[in-house]
Amino acid sequence: MRRRLPAGVRMYTGDDFNFAELIEGDGEGHSDALLGIFDAIAPVASAALSALAANDRATYHDILAPTVPLSRHVFRAPTRFYKTGIVFLAWLNGHQEHFVMVGGQQSARHGIRGIAPWRDKLAEMGLAKAARAIRAHGLVVTGLCRGGFFTARDWLSDNRRAIEEAHELAARCLVMVVGGLPEGSKDLARARERVRECLALLLPEARAAGVPLAIEPLHPMQAPDRACVNTLEQALDLCEELGEGVGVAVDVSHVWWDPKLAGQIARAGRRRLLAYHLCDWLVPTRDTLNDRGMMGDGVIDLPRIRGWIEAAGYDGFHEVEIFSGRDWWRRDPDEVLAVMKERHLRCC
Repeated sequence: MRRRLPAGVRMYTGDDFNFAELIEGDGEGHSDALLGIFDAIAPVASAALSALAANDRATYHDILAPTVPLSRHVFRAPTRFYKTGIVFLAWLNGHQEHFVMVGGQQSARHGIRGIAPWRDKLAEMGLAKAARAIRAHGLVVTGLCRGGFFTARDWLSDNRRAIEEAHELAARCLVMVVGGLPEGSKDLARARERVRECLALLLPEARAAGVPLAIEPLHPMQAPDRACVNTLEQALDLCEELGEGVGVAVDVSHVWWDPKLAGQIARAGRRRLLAYHLCDWLVPTRDTLNDRGMMGDGVIDLPRIRGWIEAAGYDGFHEVEIFSGRDWWRRDPDEVLAVMKERHLRCC
């Protein structure tokens, strides 16, 4: 196109995918740069263009070529959200103290407004820094995972810290994975009684902090080591004994098999349904902890369970929780989020 322009008319390229060769040009001309990506790579672009002006094309390519994949990522479809990437890079480079955009556009690339952080990741980042980042990004903390594990020696101090962390994050609940059998014990009934005792001890502090406790029943295969509360019925029995400030987290991977599930979800109602976790059960499942499937890849009747959940009055977030050491954890996060959104619409 530029060859067809009359003398004195300049061609400015806004092509953020192929700008390196367009700016370099050929024997018949070149394109001047008018690029959004130059906002993010200004020092690098300046050095590259200086080299090109000195006819040092090798240095020009050495400097600018590595920025092209970054530009293609920032300007990938949907292109209208490229400013999210520009603002994020400005924040990473220390040019601004936050990552907030008008209208919450910092979350608009995937349109995901909630997050349920795990406490080990909070510890890595630091609670105060994580809380600032979550607030800056306009995210709702749908739940903090996790408290419980009442078989641990430091269970009381650890759960008190968890309540404090949930309060700091304004989490909608603290998910409780209650722990299994004490070391050397085979007394499952006593283990469940201990869960009730420990929850009763924690509840006054949780209520005072405004942090609801969400008991998460886990699949029976995890009863010995992770959670001896294994059905929604057991969890709701505890809730009725303990009173206000406690409810349940319904994770489909743990309860989908239960013939009483529909009735127990109805029993829970809006008052007790504090969290709803989605994934799928693969056949075969190669690891009972870390081989969950993306929605639609397994055998759970997700639309039916969602129907029960919504009929019971739940109108909160749907949390996708996929432990997948062999598959989804190894993929590009943008791909995972895009597939997750599509599957949620189509399969849930």
